[in-house]
Parts: sequence; C-alpha cells; structure tokens
Amino acid sequence: MSRRPSLLSQTHLRDSFIVYGGKRTDSADSRQKRVKAVADVVRTEDYITLESMKKLIKKFHDHNGKMTFEEFSTAVAEIIEPGPDFNRRMDILFKKMDLNQNGLVELDEFCSHFMADLEEKHNLRYEREVPLLVCPHLFDNPHRGTILRIAIMNNPTRIMTVSDEGAVVMWTPKMTVQRTILLHQIKSLKQISVTDAVLITNGFRLAVSTTNRDLCFFESTSGSLCHRIVGLSDTITYLYYEAISSESGMLLWGDMAGAINVLNFHKVSKLLFPVHNAPWANDLAINLRDIKLCDASIVSYNKYKPHASGPDEVDRSIKKILCFPNSNFIISGVALSRTSIILFDTMRQDFSSINIPKGVFTFDFSEELNMLASGGADCSLRLWNPYVPSNPLAVLAGHTSPITHLAFNVNYNQVITVSLNEIIKIWDTTEHVCMNTLAAVFPHRSMQKAAPTSCMLWHEQTQCMLTSCKDELCVTQLSRQEDTTANLTSHSAPLSCAVVQNGFSHVVTACAQGDLKVWDLTTGQLLLELTSTHGTAAITAMVTADNDARVITGASDGSVIVWNTFSGTVTQRLLTTHGKEVTDISTTKEAIFVAGWGGTVSCFRRSDVDKRRAELHPDPMWQPEGGHLGDVTTISIAAPNLLATGATDGFIKIWNTNLMKVVSEFSPREAIKQRVPSARQSSHVQSLLSAVQKTPIDKILWLCSRIKLGRRLKCASLISSGQGGLCQFWSPFKSTLVGWFSAAHSKLANERVRAMHANESEDTLATADTQGYVCLWDISNYCTGREGTVHGNESPPVRTHWRAHVQPVVSIIICDHGTVITASTDYSVRVWSMSGEYIGTFGASAEGSWILQNTESLSLEEAASNVDRLLHARQSTQLTADGKFSWLFAIACPILNPLQHCSRRSSHFSSSGDDGDGTLFGRTTPVATIPEEMEDVDCDSELSPENLDVPLNILGRQIKSQLHLRTVEKQEVRMSKSE
Repeated sequence: MSRRPSLLSQTHLRDSFIVYGGKRTDSADSRQKRVKAVADVVRTEDYITLESMKKLIKKFHDHNGKMTFEEFSTAVAEIIEPGPDFNRRMDILFKKMDLNQNGLVELDEFCSHFMADLEEKHNLRYEREVPLLVCPHLFDNPHRGTILRIAIMNNPTRIMTVSDEGAVVMWTPKMTVQRTILLHQIKSLKQISVTDAVLITNGFRLAVSTTNRDLCFFESTSGSLCHRIVGLSDTITYLYYEAISSESGMLLWGDMAGAINVLNFHKVSKLLFPVHNAPWANDLAINLRDIKLCDASIVSYNKYKPHASGPDEVDRSIKKILCFPNSNFIISGVALSRTSIILFDTMRQDFSSINIPKGVFTFDFSEELNMLASGGADCSLRLWNPYVPSNPLAVLAGHTSPITHLAFNVNYNQVITVSLNEIIKIWDTTEHVCMNTLAAVFPHRSMQKAAPTSCMLWHEQTQCMLTSCKDELCVTQLSRQEDTTANLTSHSAPLSCAVVQNGFSHVVTACAQGDLKVWDLTTGQLLLELTSTHGTAAITAMVTADNDARVITGASDGSVIVWNTFSGTVTQRLLTTHGKEVTDISTTKEAIFVAGWGGTVSCFRRSDVDKRRAELHPDPMWQPEGGHLGDVTTISIAAPNLLATGATDGFIKIWNTNLMKVVSEFSPREAIKQRVPSARQSSHVQSLLSAVQKTPIDKILWLCSRIKLGRRLKCASLISSGQGGLCQFWSPFKSTLVGWFSAAHSKLANERVRAMHANESEDTLATADTQGYVCLWDISNYCTGREGTVHGNESPPVRTHWRAHVQPVVSIIICDHGTVITASTDYSVRVWSMSGEYIGTFGASAEGSWILQNTESLSLEEAASNVDRLLHARQSTQLTADGKFSWLFAIACPILNPLQHCSRRSSHFSSSGDDGDGTLFGRTTPVATIPEEMEDVDCDSELSPENLDVPLNILGRQIKSQLHLRTVEKQEVRMSKSE
C-alpha cells in the first residue's frame, strides 16, 4: 500500500514546513527530515477506506460496541498494513476518538469521527473559492437618460453603452470615454425614446429600436441614419444580433406581443437591403412587408409566435432572446406561466417549452456547461438541462425579491444573479448551493431610493460586472479568496504559461498582466522580473528558442516578442498581420510558427541574418493550402517539417511545412464515434459525443521518438486532449485512433486537460486538469504497435497522481533532472518530485528557498556569457572559412575576453569603464592589430561603415567604433595606392 494519500491539502504542506522553519538545506539528513515531516502530517485516517470501515464496525460488534487501545490497534493492524510508527499513529488516533477519556472507544465515537473526516475530505476535494467583492466604482458618463444596453466588442476591446435619449458612448478597457455619438434623428423627437440597441459587429452599424414602432440602422462611426424599418405591428422590447460569418448574420427582436422576428443578412458588410428597383430606392424608410419580397440572397425575414398567454396575463413582451446558429436553435423568455421559455429549432420549425410559475425576467445559457439558468418573479433560480425541459436540475431559493439579471461564470461553474433590491448572489452549479451573498454593493449618487438595475454585463476574462441604474454606470470586480497570502504566490495575476531553459536551469513564467519572471530552479530565487512586457495586453503563449537562449512570447493583442531573458532586453519583434490573440507558438531551428484567432498559422523564417533584425515579417512564400474553419487553439512541431494543428472546429490537421499542404486530417469526435459502440461508452466519451457543437482541441503533443516507427506500424506518435479530459493517441500517418483514456480526475462533462508534457525519453506523460490534479502515466508500452502493447480504451499504468493546485493548471513540465513544475491560475508556480512530493513554490517568501540535488544553475551573467561564446564561436567558424572576415573577430575577442572571466554569480561589473588606454571594466585589454596578410586586401564597397551589417546585440557599440576606424584606415590605404 502506498504511503502517500490520494489528496494532500495545502494546509498540511504549510504546517509541515512551519515546524522546520520553512528552510531548505542541501544535506541528505535535512531533506529526509523534511520529507518525513510531510509524511507525519498525513494521518492514519487517510489509509482507511470504506471497506476498511465496514470491517472495523464488525470488529466493534464482536467486542460489544467498544474497544480498548490494544484491541483497537490489533483490529486495525489486521485490516491495513501497519507500517513504521504504527503504535504512535494509533495512539494519536485513539486519543482523538476517546472523547470521554475513559480508555475506551465506542462505536458511536468511531463513526462520528470518521464521518466528520470524510466530510472534510469531500469539502477539500470539491473546494470552491468564495467570491469576494473588490472595489465597486461609479464612473462619470455623458448619459442623461436611462442606460438600456451595455455591450462589449473585441479587436480592439471596446465597451458600448446606449441610453434611451439616443446617446451612444464608446469606452476603452480602462473605462475612459473614447467618443460619444448622438443619434440626432431620435434625440430631436421629444416624445420618442429608445427601447433597445445592438451593434452589428461585422457590418459596422448600430440597430436601434424606438417607441415609435420602428427599427433604425445607424453608422457606428458617424451616427448617421442608413435605413429605417417601419410598419412594425408592435414595439420592440429586446434586440439580439449574432454574426455567423464575415458576410452573414442574424438580427432577432422580440416585441410586446410575444412574437420573435428574424432578419437574415447575407451581405452585411456591403449592404443590408437591396437598393436597385426597390420601393425605398429614394427613401430611407423601408416597410416591413416589402422586405418579405426582397431577394433572399441578400436579406430574408421570418416571424414566429410560439408563446401562449393565459386570459389573465397581460404582460406578453419578450424579456430576452439568445441565438445559437451552429446549433440551429433560438431561446426566448417571457413573464408567462405557460411557455415561459421557448427553445425553437429553426431547422425543424419546431419548439419545446419550459413552464415556470410567474414566468421569467431573465435567463442565460452556457454551451460549455450545457446548462440553462432562469430567474423571475418567484425569486428562485432554476437550472435546466435544455434537453429535459420538463424537470429542472435544481431550484435554488434565497432571494427575497424578483431576479432581474443573471449570467454564467463558466470557468468556476457558477451563476451570478442580481435581484430587484440589488442583492448579488453567487451560486455553485455543481453543489447547488449559494456561495456568497453581497448586499448594498452598487454605489449611488443620490441617497434617495434608487431605481432597479436596468442592465448588466458580465465579463468572464476580468471577472468584472458592469451594471447601470438610470444614468449611473458601475463596475464591480469579483475576486477569489485565496488560501495563501501574497507572499505565498509567484505572480500578482493568474498564470498563463511557463517554460524551462534546461541548459541554464532557469524557469520563465508569464501571467495575465503581461509580467515575465525568471526563476532559479535550483534555489527558487527570483533572478529577473519584467512588468507589462506587451503593454496592457496579457501574455497568452510562450516558448523557448535558439537552444533555450531566447524566449518568445505572444500576447492577446497579436504582438510577438523575442526576449533575451538574461539581460531583460527585446532582441526582435515578429510582426503578425492578423492582429488577433496569439494562442500558441512552436519553433524549429530555422522557423517560428505562430497561431492566433483565425484558421491560419503564420510562419517566420529565421536565418542567422534574420535573427539580428529588429523586426521580422512573415514569410511571404508561406501560403499553405487549406485551413481550419475555426480558430486554431494549439500547434506542435516535429522537426524537420511536420506541423500539427488543432482548432475549435474539432479537427486535427498534419501539415508538411515544405510542401505547405495538409497530409493528414482527422476528427477526435468522429473517430470515437466509429471506434466505440454506444453500449461501451464511458461518461467522458458520452460527453464528447453529446456536446452541442464541435468541441475544440485543447492540446496537441508529438512523441518524436515514435515518428519513424509510426510510418510502418500503427504506433501512436501524436497525443491530443479535448472534451471531458479525454486523451487520444493517434497514428497520424494512417489517420488512425490507436488508444484513448480519460486523464481528468473528475467525471464532469466540462472537465478539460489543457496541460500535457512528456519527459525526454518519452516514456512518461504528465497531464493536468482544470481542477488542479496532476497525473504521471507510464506510456513506455502504450500504443507502440509492438506485440503485447496496451491500446484501445485501456488506460496506461499510473505512476503517481496528486492535487497540485485548487484551480486550473495551465502548464506542466517534466524537467531533465526529475522534477515536475506546475503553473496555475491560482497565481502560483510549484515544484514537485516525480513521486509527487512537494518541494516549494516560486516566490513564496514564507517558505524560504530550497536546494535541488544533482542540479547546477547559472546566474544571468554566466548564462549570457555562455550564449555569447557559442554565438561568437559559430560565427567565427563561418567567417574564417570564408577567408575574408577573420580579422573582424580579432578585434572582437579582446573586448569579449573580460566577460568570460567574470566571477560566478556576480551581478555587478566594475564601474571603472573604458578609459581609452586599453582597459575595459577595470581589466587590461590587449590592443587588437590587423594581421599583416590582411593589409593588402582590397576592401570592396560592402565593407564600408554604412553598409557593414554589424551584430550590435552581440558585439556592442565599442566593436562598431573600432570597425569604423579600421575600415576608414583601409580606405585611406587604398586611396594612397591608387594615387
């Protein structure tokens, strides 16, 4: 039996290190004591399972319901392995249970103790951080009427607010007013007010509905009126727009009669409505009945009325509409007891209804969770499975006034609700409990009774909630209560990625604020910190390059930067053309591949000359054939020319980078559907097949040592992870699914594995899921194609597993010297042994540092010196072989020599500087002379100071100045000879 429990909490680890002062030493005795301290915190209760408890209860019945210490110790020793320190552990456990202090443990005391222990384990296993309120802020704004709509736009990120007097305000992400647009055609009419507005994102227009029973279209930049639809039967109460592609979209609105109206635009970027030979050719007003006669290739109109009202129900207006074109259904809600929520199938022209007492005021649907939430006048939150509309999953009571607004917080499995009396509640959709209640949150300018909240917007990425009350705009941020304080975290924001520079034993981490940190893996000390490396954008992807000497980062604004992490300087910028978020980066010796939002991948060729350029453009010759229909989420390169890409369309494609075309393509969902009969489908396979839309590919990983073998046999050389944490092993050359298993700890359908890594020998696979669990798998004999190999739906053997974090793990790395590094959105980066023993957290000052055995790290100065020597040696070899420029390095070497003799772990040079007499940094430097055989060399034009390509980032300014002088001397010699 393993001596380590399946779950080790942070409290146990922290308490064990407090006992020993939080200090790490490099002696074997101290390390053994530290490991033993961790083991001492693990209790005997952790080894007693449910079967063991049943046997112990039977032992209690044999002893008339009570046992002494000797009897209890004998009974436990017969059931579980005693192990070392068994008597001491039994003494501790017996004293815990002996509440009466009479030397006897009764059956009731035994059951009560273990029931409380199991409850504690259950709470720890399903731990959810309690949301807290952080700094609600009221912003001044140009609105003078009630704010009706708050919307957010991407690329670039902008926030739009619309009020009923016809004012549209655009805000920056920092909540500063960018511009204000006044819709004069509406503002001039005193008796007319705006009822709702929505932005047509791919058409650069703003659709506005008014109480005049019309629908107006304005230019989103100038505010000028383009079109005006009249002849509506009822006033519009809610507008919704969904962009299907760059040229098509759906505009939906609900009216006061409970009808759903749909306008399908097919050329939205060019024109919304046909103009030639149309009745409105010379007029901006368009009658709704004329749209029905338009060319269906430009615009089409449909109207549905699925809601049914009772005889005593007056309010039949549509409260909210959502549309999901990929799934071909529309959701609408009304305040009616019958047909409160309608799920309308646009393909079958059929609908299913949900009946709720008093109807609904608001609802929201999450495709990731496959869950529908509704709230209304009965003050209860209801959770629904959209495919089972007859019975709710849960009815959660707690509000004392009607629920007016709600939204899903998908990353944390939560629902946020706002009631009429401005009470905020956060609900857990897994446990069906209220996690926190926030009252009197929204500030107001007036002390009088405030009006109800008119609209709400929840922003998932920043965990911010924007609400409006009349003309007041409030931003409220929610944070998570952390188990650790600031000095027990590695960053001040959630981690986004981490890489290891194995040749230098450095760990580079990045967070959502754009900060970059370099850590010493051997000691855990911080070596370098760079803040706001991409401005206000978050770092979303990172990879090492040039033999781990450089680090490449990509950000949410599409920028890509190559860093020298030894000096903290930018060596190169890669100019992407899409300007969208970078999702993944992969490198070879000669190229860099960058994936972003969109179905394409950019390629940057980097020769030795290109590496010295300040800016690098994409390779114009890179024009691959085909592409993904969705956004590319992950890429992986296998040298020299195999590139694997995964996207949100649910497909994996293998590219030949030389031929620039797809050589193989397959879908995990379709492959599972063909291989697995329905009777043998596990819960994770069912979640993959029952998803509403095509599930994205989370991570792709090549097993390079198996590529050659995979060309002949069904050997899996590619790993992918997707819906439900399902890991699949592929033979990419045969487009065959060889094996699959679930790597997620939980069986929830929304569980995912976003971090994977294989060790250098590729016999161990490390996976980490979104609940913080880490698992190491033995894949040495898994899907290898040889006789006796494990394949199919069988899982590979598990080496070890543990819970490393309480929030999603974004990166996991197996280092060369046998340690595991995990980075999580809980702000921490931790180091573990291969057996799952906790070593430390980077930046945790309360724990102190540590010393890893059999590792040697370099300081930043040493690492930079080693990189320079390698670069100079390679360039010297290339230039000397040419026989023409060897004198260049005769000048460079005397300047570089002092850097090579710097003391180890020195962070500062001497300040004496170069005084012009042959000394540099306080050391004597021999004067460089040109060899005699080079005196008569004819220097052509490319050696002139203006045209000479000098690697400034390697040689420095002083070398350039000496080259300038020597070149001028050579030109003077040539001119004298010509005279």
